[in-house]
Amino acid sequence: STIITCPDVVVSPGFINGHEHLTYSNAEPGSWGDERFDHRYDWRKGANGHNKVPGGQTQTNGVVELRALMSGTTSIFGSGSVTGLARNIDQNAINGIKSVYQTFPLGDSSKNYASVSSCSAYEYHKSVTNFDDSCPYGPHIAEGINQGALNELRCLNGWGIGENDTGMHDIFKPNLAIIHGVAATPDIISLMAQNNSKLIWSPRTNVSLYGDTAQAPLYDILGVTIGLGTDWIYSGSATVLREFQCIDSLNTNYYGKYFSDYKIWKMPTYNNAVAFGLDGTLGQLKAGYLADLAVFKKYPNVRESYRAVIEAENKDVTLVMLGGEMVFGDANLMTKGDDIDVCGSAKKVYVTGNENFNTLKTNAAYDLFFCDTPKNEPSCTPKRTRPQDTTDKNTTLYTGDYTAANDADGDGIPDAEDNCPTIFNPIRPQYLDRLQADYDNDGFGDVCDPYPLCKENDSSCPALFNADDRDNDGVENLKDNCPDIANPDQTDTDNDGIGDACDLCDNRYDTDGDTLPDNCDKCPDDGNNEDGNGCTLQLTSIYDIRMSMVESQFNEGLVKTQGVVTAISTHYTGSKLNGFFIQDTEKPAGVYVYSPTEAEKVNVGDRVEVRGDMLSYYSLVEIKPTNVTILSSGNNVEPTVLTAAQTTENTSEEGSLNIYDSMLVTVRGLTVGSFDTSIKNGAA
Repeated sequence: STIITCPDVVVSPGFINGHEHLTYSNAEPGSWGDERFDHRYDWRKGANGHNKVPGGQTQTNGVVELRALMSGTTSIFGSGSVTGLARNIDQNAINGIKSVYQTFPLGDSSKNYASVSSCSAYEYHKSVTNFDDSCPYGPHIAEGINQGALNELRCLNGWGIGENDTGMHDIFKPNLAIIHGVAATPDIISLMAQNNSKLIWSPRTNVSLYGDTAQAPLYDILGVTIGLGTDWIYSGSATVLREFQCIDSLNTNYYGKYFSDYKIWKMPTYNNAVAFGLDGTLGQLKAGYLADLAVFKKYPNVRESYRAVIEAENKDVTLVMLGGEMVFGDANLMTKGDDIDVCGSAKKVYVTGNENFNTLKTNAAYDLFFCDTPKNEPSCTPKRTRPQDTTDKNTTLYTGDYTAANDADGDGIPDAEDNCPTIFNPIRPQYLDRLQADYDNDGFGDVCDPYPLCKENDSSCPALFNADDRDNDGVENLKDNCPDIANPDQTDTDNDGIGDACDLCDNRYDTDGDTLPDNCDKCPDDGNNEDGNGCTLQLTSIYDIRMSMVESQFNEGLVKTQGVVTAISTHYTGSKLNGFFIQDTEKPAGVYVYSPTEAEKVNVGDRVEVRGDMLSYYSLVEIKPTNVTILSSGNNVEPTVLTAAQTTENTSEEGSLNIYDSMLVTVRGLTVGSFDTSIKNGAA
């Protein structure tokens, strides 16, 4: 193999942004001065005497993804997507794994549950009431520092708020990755560790809104895997690089340098891959993994190894590769793309899919890159200085001034009285006794207590979990070929990178050559692996797909079907194609195929075979294809004649159960009641 030596750079897996709101982040940061909040209800709704923080939905998601790629982020968990830029791990399956994103697991989008006395008060989202522990789940929980934020955790871990409480749910499972988790106490964090639940930490947005953030050192002490996310532009970091700057400041000035550079670097790489079930695909530089890479310039004796990544600026991003393709980097390395000057450094950016670089640059409401501190960037200095936000809320004033002679961690507690004098742990509104948190009452604050749940603080205490070595076999997770099953010898008989202790498939034997080992192949003589189990995926008629929705038997998953293209749809802007409709020719039924790329290849009248993920998108059944094959052309499909009543039968606000959805139809018996004069040339 060719060996490429790059002595002036460090090579990292591309960042995975574990928390973003893509449809809200093409904007400028918000502003709320010195005001600090206790819970997200306060700033979202202007509740409890607070001002409302503006944060409206935005257009042009591609701007946000382009900004991410130019800073080394290749994957995003962000409740949105565009085609051809970063990977969207909650929108598209990667090796069969797609994460579930939920901003309001308690059903509180329009509610104010700041104070509830029973878990039954919440109107839980269906992702909680019908909790699926088979796929990664990233809900926003405990975003705040008051009792209401703490109650959310207790109602979702099965404990409840009081002795006789009802209505709680238990979602603390290995597939859970809690976004925020600010209000968590040691007992709850310990339960997360025991169940291998993860944390997605977003410090800048927490600090800027609440003057405080999740107690990350405590999470680490108790053994929880910590990932990283930027949240959104209004109160968070514009890029993962800026989130690194925030963490580095907190770690240096407020956490007594608790975290090593290595631990910080792992948060948006390996740890986020673990959190979203992708640690066999992303987050490492390893043979067989997707080649999502970020290369950074290093500065000898100043910024080397992990420090080169943590302190990197946009101009230091030498190269970004997505699936082995160069998408951004130094102009002399890139083979194609648009030229751009990044802080005096000549770069090129290659935008794939239907996006256009110059259009994205024009539509950017905020800078695509930064040569200094971003304009109006939300603060990462933890402080609460308004009396109405502090003394009236069972806490104290603090300025975050770590240079003060008698308050080394800037938490408002004089060193002589501080139960963690070098690690920031202010009094929070959730503690009604107005004392610093000390769960085991041993005189050591939770964030600096070697055993936060045991006052003896010695070997008599129960052993703590180790987030870096989950199976406690002496081999770090990142280097362990069975990170969840103890195997100190690391034996790997078939040399597939998976230790024998956890390897269910022996790669030495593959009779039919479909790349799936015989003992894991449900069809060992098939020679195909369309369904992921070693078998040919059986055809499902479009009619059967449609009736599964009508009869409420619909299940998302892989599907293969055939039909004739009846229409090709455009994006709502009319500037590009979005997908196409196919129809069953034997029984009247249609389905939508969402693929801007494939929409450019097919024509009306083509009979196609489509294979891919079937899902319900805002009640519309659609297929996101992995493969489209044109079987024949010039096929004619006559419209089905319907009455006006037939077009609307069996529909509801929750979803559409009409058997004629996505079909080519002629509707008769209509009367025009009004006409919108803004509609011109047949386009609305």
